[in-house]
Amino acid sequence: MSIREVSFSEARQKLSSIVDQVEKSGPAVKILRHGRVAAVIMNAEEYELKSASRKPFTLAGSLQLRKDVHVERFIAEGRRRFREALEARKARLLKELNEP
Repeated sequence: MSIREVSFSEARQKLSSIVDQVEKSGPAVKILRHGRVAAVIMNAEEYELKSASRKPFTLAGSLQLRKDVHVERFIAEGRRRFREALEARKARLLKELNEP
């Protein structure tokens, strides 16, 4: 079965019947606003199956910081150094392009 598409205005007028159809193991319904998918209505069982199959985001390992480490400062310093390296590379490349 293909997913049915309805306009936003039609969905607003027929929401109750759309929900009834989907609830009775019908296919999901895409709601379009200005030709683009704005929402999808699917039955609760299908939603539970799809959402249960997704694993939550977890980090592979743990990180412990010393109390004297300031993460924001460390990140800012890394970004500053990165910008400086980019500028230096840009200057080198421009110099190479301008050399005869």
